Amino acid sequence: MKRLSALVLALILCFTAVTPSAYAASAARTSYLEEDLAANLKCLGLFKGVSDTDFDLDRAPTKTEALVMLIRLLGKENEVQNSDFKHPFSDVAPWADKYVGYAYKNGLANGVSETKFGTGSAGACTYLTFMLRALGYSDTNGADFTWDNPFPLARKINILPDMVSIADFTRADAVLISYSALSAELKNSKHTLADRLIDAGAFTKQQFDTYYDAGVIESFQKETDLTAEQVYAKCAPAVFYLETYDSKGNKKNFGSGFFIGSDGTAVTNFHVISEAYSAKITLPDTGSVYDVLGVYDYDKDKDWAVIKVDGKDFNYLKTCGLESVKTGATVYAIGSPLGLQNTITQGIVSNPKRTVNGKTFIQTSAALNKGSSGGALINAQGEVIGITTGSFDMVSLNLALPVDCIKNFSKESVKTLLSITENPGSVIKAYSEYPDIPDFGAYYGVKLFNKNDSASGTTYYYTMSSLSAVGAWAGDTTAYPTYLKVLTEWGLKYITEFSAGLNYYWEFELQTDNGGFVVIVGTAVVSGTKCVFVQVIS
Repeated sequence: MKRLSALVLALILCFTAVTPSAYAASAARTSYLEEDLAANLKCLGLFKGVSDTDFDLDRAPTKTEALVMLIRLLGKENEVQNSDFKHPFSDVAPWADKYVGYAYKNGLANGVSETKFGTGSAGACTYLTFMLRALGYSDTNGADFTWDNPFPLARKINILPDMVSIADFTRADAVLISYSALSAELKNSKHTLADRLIDAGAFTKQQFDTYYDAGVIESFQKETDLTAEQVYAKCAPAVFYLETYDSKGNKKNFGSGFFIGSDGTAVTNFHVISEAYSAKITLPDTGSVYDVLGVYDYDKDKDWAVIKVDGKDFNYLKTCGLESVKTGATVYAIGSPLGLQNTITQGIVSNPKRTVNGKTFIQTSAALNKGSSGGALINAQGEVIGITTGSFDMVSLNLALPVDCIKNFSKESVKTLLSITENPGSVIKAYSEYPDIPDFGAYYGVKLFNKNDSASGTTYYYTMSSLSAVGAWAGDTTAYPTYLKVLTEWGLKYITEFSAGLNYYWEFELQTDNGGFVVIVGTAVVSGTKCVFVQVIS
């Protein structure tokens, strides 16, 4: 890219090319990179400092400064300067009157009261909200994102570089976001924000090519390790605490997990959810609780599961393959050891390909404990490299599954937690009328189609189409034998099985303190609909 030296005086007449590696030498929060990007944005008419050479990057941007950047990125600078927009606020600096007047008239920003615009700082949420609006996205009624959580969308469209500090947001961070936004495409368009500004006459194509290099931030990030504080600030919001419950709502197990998609796609260990009737996750930054809807895919032997959490716009982690994991590299584990939510520990990669019982793990010295299972092992670039899984009974010998193990997982359907449990009899819900008989519909997560009560008992019907949707019916009787196994686990005795025409039947019986029961599971057609039924005869 073309960079501006921070040492030259007033009018800068020449530029020198500087490679990204030159920036990596700076360990300061505000590096030469941000200084030079600010200078280039200034040359494009988008950013100003307190003087020609001082951009004041170490302080937080004000709400007014963020608004001015929004207006400039909308390509409205000339319109603002050539007009005389009014506003009712008494706390706006004279230099910002026209900007605030324009924003007030066009509904871009409101004041904190009828007479006060507000002179406070603009945090990461506010600034990103303005940038997303400039790109055509809307936070009205949560259409594209919400003003208090713009991060998933910002990351998705690549305007939130990893090195941005969300918690301690400064003008340096605003520079990184603004610079990144120029090469982002407008919503539902192949044109970029820079294209729109060129069309609006904010700057020329030649000026843009001179002062902009889309790859410089990415190149810089690849050569720069994050501190532990930066890793935590960036990654912790995507890691959650997970609890599982039995059918009565009693806590069964706890562990950790992390999002790999803003749509609620998340990862944990299979053993964390292996005996769950239901599960919930808790986010560390907000304390918000969400239901686990089910499981996309899992591998019991390798001990991983990709789950679906009810919700959207979650923060999520980028994954990094095992080929880049090197012995001795610094890593961080984030999870909930002993239930202590979102604890971070630091260590190194002791061995990237440790074989234990025929399975490959990343061995690490980052401390783990009960409850860490399912958490994230993260490299110094803030990418997840492993699923924290277990440890030996000694200090600093801990194991994580390489996150590569999930790379080919299927999202074809969401299975219920009950359908994958290793001990379904201990967690499945019973029919309300028959507390000794497991509820077929609850087990598979399908709705009751029809119910027939008689003097001798009750018959429950479930459509084959609903069972097919959850993978419990494949056009024959082989797809739902797990329920038959549940019957035996609940103490029912298998009697016989038989067929009549195209229909199949299995018969069980049970003797309890509540009396004797016969349970028949079979197939039938009800009102022209193919069904599986469970008949309880008392």
